[in-house]
Amino acid sequence: MNYYHLNPLIEALRELVGDEPLIEPLASVLADACIHASIPYDSIINRAESDAQELILAAWDWKLLIPRRCAACGEWDHRLLVTSPGEIYEMPNIIRYLVQKAGAGGAWDVQTAVADLYHDMGEPQWEKMPELVFRLGRQAERFVVSAGEINAACRNSGFYYRTGSLILILKGGGIISPKLAAGPAAAKRHSPLYELNPSLYPHRREDAATT
Repeated sequence: MNYYHLNPLIEALRELVGDEPLIEPLASVLADACIHASIPYDSIINRAESDAQELILAAWDWKLLIPRRCAACGEWDHRLLVTSPGEIYEMPNIIRYLVQKAGAGGAWDVQTAVADLYHDMGEPQWEKMPELVFRLGRQAERFVVSAGEINAACRNSGFYYRTGSLILILKGGGIISPKLAAGPAAAKRHSPLYELNPSLYPHRREDAATT
């Protein structure tokens, strides 16, 4: 993404993060990360300078960028957020599509980004994926859903007998990630739990601030 696209991207990000004071360097960082699906710490320092750590924390809170370093596996709650030279931060697939489209059109267009992502991934029912993502957001409590709720959302979106494969597909797109550390919460709900990417739900900005 060339830098002349930053103004539309900044306007689109306002739909997500509101009046975030770091929105301009955040847009620059995301535009850079979008090219290679990742960005090193030093590149973030070059753009955000003394605000680099705060910017990385904001990007991680929204799951715009995910630290590559992990404790045991690649799920989000096993990633280790370290802000120091040599660290790499990855951009989930769905965020790449959102940033590309925001840079071109100035809108945080979740529906189109989700549809295009899964069309390009070869999902045969790609046109139903935006509705599924929408339904997951409606059922989530602070961006967390159970496997049972995912199953219900799949059925209500026209996906039948595909919940297991769709969970893998949603993970691959950066839409969800298993909450392996959920422990008692998962036991209470008698089901595995999954975290939704909050960047797909800009209308729930206040919920994202409390997760």
